[in-house]
Amino acid sequence: MKIRVEYDGHKWFISPDPAIVSIGTPIEWEFVTRGAPFPQMRWTVYFKLSPFGIAGSRFSVTTFRTGPPSAPHGVINHQGTVGPVAPVQAGDYKYGVKVEDPTTNQPLGDDDPRLIVQP
Repeated sequence: MKIRVEYDGHKWFISPDPAIVSIGTPIEWEFVTRGAPFPQMRWTVYFKLSPFGIAGSRFSVTTFRTGPPSAPHGVINHQGTVGPVAPVQAGDYKYGVKVEDPTTNQPLGDDDPRLIVQP
């Protein structure tokens, strides 16, 4: 399953939310921005209680702007993925998705979607 995470600098668009998968189904998060002014962005998916066992509870990727800094707002200029990871524990999980400027560690945004893992 692919979970798409879009961030426009103000609003999050996460689809699907909640994401519903079965144990063992590989999950990838795809990150996209449109017209973001930052040269780099660090995206992190994190769980307090993780359904992934030893695979971990925190997954990150740094994306780099493509195209000129003045790209129009509707143009995708950051794109990256983390995963795939497959859950091993059923449950209803609230998790975090955050984005930061990796050069300053300044938080740019944070959201809290849900992942439902079925047996």
